[in-house]
Amino acid sequence: MSAKDLTVVEASVLCGIPQRPNRYRPDRRPDEVRVRQRRVLDALVRSGKMTRAEADRIFASERLRYRDFRQPAPFERLGRAKELLFVKDILSTYDAELTARVKRVLARRLAATPGVQDAAAVLLHNATGETRAYVGTMDFDRKPDGQYDAARGVRSAGSTLKPFIYAEAVAGGLISPDTVLLDAPVRWGGYAPGNYDGAYRGAVTAADALSHSLNTPVIRLLARLGEGRVTAAFARRGLACPDQVRTNGLALALGSAGYRLVDLTRAYRNMVVSTNVADRVVVEMLRTRPLPGTDHEVAWKTGTSNNNRDAWCFVCTPEWTLGVWFGNKSGARSERLVGAEIAAPAAAEVFEMLYAGRSGPVWPQGHRISSGFRSSSGSREVGGFKDITGLREPKGLRATTILSPGPGDYQLKPGETNVVFDLSADPADVCWFTDGKVLGLSSQTRSASFAPGRHELLAIPVDPAYPSATVRFSVSP
Repeated sequence: MSAKDLTVVEASVLCGIPQRPNRYRPDRRPDEVRVRQRRVLDALVRSGKMTRAEADRIFASERLRYRDFRQPAPFERLGRAKELLFVKDILSTYDAELTARVKRVLARRLAATPGVQDAAAVLLHNATGETRAYVGTMDFDRKPDGQYDAARGVRSAGSTLKPFIYAEAVAGGLISPDTVLLDAPVRWGGYAPGNYDGAYRGAVTAADALSHSLNTPVIRLLARLGEGRVTAAFARRGLACPDQVRTNGLALALGSAGYRLVDLTRAYRNMVVSTNVADRVVVEMLRTRPLPGTDHEVAWKTGTSNNNRDAWCFVCTPEWTLGVWFGNKSGARSERLVGAEIAAPAAAEVFEMLYAGRSGPVWPQGHRISSGFRSSSGSREVGGFKDITGLREPKGLRATTILSPGPGDYQLKPGETNVVFDLSADPADVCWFTDGKVLGLSSQTRSASFAPGRHELLAIPVDPAYPSATVRFSVSP
């Protein structure tokens, strides 16, 4: 039933209930509900929405009849009377016993982890896409959030989005598993992400950068791919993020945006069963390191949200895809909420259970692709990490030019506090960054204002066949 189908009498009663639903239950406290109804009508009169005569007429109307919840509804009695005549099998892919076993694994981990109360898991059968096990809450009766489904709650994704960015980079011809990327400090304006352990490894292959979940290489990849392509790629995978790139900027690569466990698990399953070469290459990259706690060969990725509020792990074989989340529904942080320390061991235990007494997963023959890149001399010859992406440039890469503004020193005119430039580039369809912050797509951003000081303007074409371009200039008072 839609709200538009309510009568004015019904609406005036319902509007008084939400403030204290238990106290103002019409079937239990009808007199208090009438007092609330009168207050709603008086408020409508004061705001000019109706006249006093209309309010009095509505209040004097026949009282609503409420169902006695102590008795079954008529349709329930009818159904019970005839249920033996219309017995049908109800088919479900959900395996209650398997779910109980997965839940016991999660419960054991929680019992050994003080400060963490909640967990969730989704297990998909890859061939059919069916959900075989589903844990949305650990204690349904716990107050106040036991009935909240954590598997469908939106939580910060941490590093679990990295494989999808790498897949776009492979598809765009920017990298192959052996492409050398740069893991070194990077700064975009005030944004200077580092690795989880605080260390940097210099030149690393793309496969190692992903399997060790290094942050600075994927930040550079996201900047190179551009806002438009990454947003579209996520949406195609069922991970739509309207306006999140603009809001989160380059931090999107580290999972600053929120997603649901059910959606992320589905996206990993679809990557495993995909016939797309880029997806298969990334799955191979996720198999390069063994998952501690199991001898079975699996593809896996962990994630830890900022400030240790969420711990994730996704594990795939040709047969199964499992997504695991640990955290607190309240959002409380814990130093123990690290994907590799709590979620990964739980996921490994589940896979030991799935393959107990069976032969392990059998993966198809791997897919190798030619990178199409010429060798790179690396950062030492270029001189300074700010001037390189760490990528080896594809052969035949076309040029990108920022047409306006140009480099140089710009003088403020009397009375001005900022200089406003028209922005244009060739190719025209680019995403603009200024001092490391996202300005937006060229189709929406035509100009930008700059205060006195030194500035760096970056244009990243939506078409990955074009490289990025940078212009540096200063504004003087």
